[in-house]
Amino acid sequence: MYVDDLSRLFELAATSPAAAGRVYNVASVAPTSLRVMAETVIETVGSGEMVGLPWPSDEAAVETGDYVADGTRARHELGWQPEVGLADGLRRTWDALEPALAALR
Repeated sequence: MYVDDLSRLFELAATSPAAAGRVYNVASVAPTSLRVMAETVIETVGSGEMVGLPWPSDEAAVETGDYVADGTRARHELGWQPEVGLADGLRRTWDALEPALAALR
């Protein structure tokens, strides 16, 4: 979730009488897997690699499975939905952070 979209939701929730006492999930329009997120980060920053490791058996015993947030309530009650997609949001974030990171090198 890109910070501008999140802050817009906070503003709507704080100023809308319909939001009083309500709970809203923050969710993109479409679910995104961790693999797709990692691939998009690598593509955005221009370096890195994906390394696949087997899932530890003791972790598998408590793994809850996939979770997909549902932002329907925020869309219907507040008229909110995210405007910045994953790739664009990562690009904007990287463009803002990269000069500072380069200065540390």
